Amino acid sequence: MSDQTAHDEQPNPIIDPYQKLNIVLNNDGTITRLLKFPDTPASSDPNLAPLALSKDIPLNQSKSTCLRLFLPRKVLDPPPPSKLPLVVFFHGGGFILLSAASTVFHDFCVNLAAELPAVVVSVEYRLAPEHRLPAAYDDAVEALHWIGTAGDDWLRSYADLSNCFLMGDSAGGNMAYQVGLRSVAEVERLRPVRIRGLILQQPFFGGVQRSRSELRLANDSVFPLCVGDLAWELALPVGVDHNHEYCNPMAGGGGSKAADLIGPLGWKVLVTGWDGDPLFDRQAELAKMLEGKGIRVVAHFGVGEYHAVEMIEPSKAKLLFPLPLIVYFHGGGFAVLSAASTIFNTYCLNLAAGLPAVVVSVEYRLAPKHRLPAALPGRAAIGGGGGVSPAGEDPRADTAAAVLWWGPEEWAELRLVNDHMALVCICDLMWEFALPVGVDRDHEYANPTVGGGCQL
Repeated sequence: MSDQTAHDEQPNPIIDPYQKLNIVLNNDGTITRLLKFPDTPASSDPNLAPLALSKDIPLNQSKSTCLRLFLPRKVLDPPPPSKLPLVVFFHGGGFILLSAASTVFHDFCVNLAAELPAVVVSVEYRLAPEHRLPAAYDDAVEALHWIGTAGDDWLRSYADLSNCFLMGDSAGGNMAYQVGLRSVAEVERLRPVRIRGLILQQPFFGGVQRSRSELRLANDSVFPLCVGDLAWELALPVGVDHNHEYCNPMAGGGGSKAADLIGPLGWKVLVTGWDGDPLFDRQAELAKMLEGKGIRVVAHFGVGEYHAVEMIEPSKAKLLFPLPLIVYFHGGGFAVLSAASTIFNTYCLNLAAGLPAVVVSVEYRLAPKHRLPAALPGRAAIGGGGGVSPAGEDPRADTAAAVLWWGPEEWAELRLVNDHMALVCICDLMWEFALPVGVDRDHEYANPTVGGGCQL
């Protein structure tokens, strides 16, 4: 990095990382974890889990690894839902602390499963230094293979294994990236699991050279630099430095060659970060490197927050998944009703809550006082702001819409000429009010098939 300073120029830390992490290094190279973090047991009882059910399943008993599955509670209600995306989640903790059962990660996965909604599989992997990297990566890949071959009823009934995302926070974000790199070489062996993207929440990376954000936030109260250094010292293979590929995705100058294969697979990668995190510059550089390889990257970088804020303040996690925007245009034959009409207001409320999405309902000018194209500039003004596709009702979703949309010779109009919802004579009157004076219903505003269809 051009804006980095040599590792040995970093001022001596004023924080004891062992004390900060509440750990003691033992003579045999293991650590004693003095602080017991709160855990939450899994619960598959719908009466005890209003948002999402959860259960634990052994992965590899010889390694004491397991999976915690999360299922949105609402899928149990009729009618049976379509299959949901699958999110494989890797918890944070610097590779040395915490677990899938830790309350902070359990609660995060409950909310994630309920709000997306999705089936979430949180991986309980082996921790360092008792099991140094790549042990955690190995466990994660083993979990992916298990998911593809297991007969678990939740996965079989509710998860779309062909729509899988790898996600992680901090060290878990590092894992999602590294496991993703491994997975590109195992695409066929992983089927029916098909990875569609990576979600990297403030991923934990490092390097021999210090970045500007690391120097600026060396003594950060949440994640001081010396704590990250200690975590890498305990997690990396013995004898390697911070430019090892597990730690520094930029090692070698251009990143891993495996990353070159992500783009052709069509994966999307979300990278998040906050400028109050010492790792901020590394996260931004990772996103830039991936974009340079032609990978579809969404970089979500914010101001003022700190490392792992999404776990400590759950409300911030919602910022990870910006809602889609739907621009809605109410019906009424261009001549009656409004965005405030109860029927459309109720529809938009249900649409926003059910998807979920941000819904903008446009109050456009009505005919005949304002004939077409008066209503259309509102569509252009809102839809032209950055890739938003206006989304109204399907014109063939009901009788009224079908009669208004199609030309006078269409079978639906002839068959339903006296329909109680939309008499053809009423529709004729609406077009008479709405169309520019002197044109017929083969005008492009009324008949999209005129002249062989609109040439966009």
